[in-house]
Amino acid sequence: ALKCYAGDHDDKFPAADGAAGLKELMKKGYIRNARVFVNPNGNRSPATNADDINENNVSYYYFGGFTENEPADLPLAIEKPLPGVDSVCVLYLDGHVEQRKGRFPNLLSVVNRVVPSSCFDQSISKKFQEKAKAFDAKR
Repeated sequence: ALKCYAGDHDDKFPAADGAAGLKELMKKGYIRNARVFVNPNGNRSPATNADDINENNVSYYYFGGFTENEPADLPLAIEKPLPGVDSVCVLYLDGHVEQRKGRFPNLLSVVNRVVPSSCFDQSISKKFQEKAKAFDAKR
């Protein structure tokens, strides 16, 4: 859905971070059922329609504002870490998903693991850290 959206929008993914960016996919018809935003092994109930999508009923944090021209190994969405869970899933720009093992107390700890500053331009790493800090501050 993200790739299709970008293909229709000058290679740009939805601009908004978090649930707002995912909501855009559903509002524009790229996704028809909000269940895809919920980890089936978790305890969240999906939104019943696009207008009801919010951070409480999605299991993933979406990083908005990137384009298809970014590095293929740039994460677009990360599963929100849960207490007692030893891994998170990460969706990368090229479409592949990886499970990352470890105990992550917050989103910033995941970002620091999957977006090492040595692999990306410093401005990209900093952008991810700022977005993760802002999300963690709201939790």
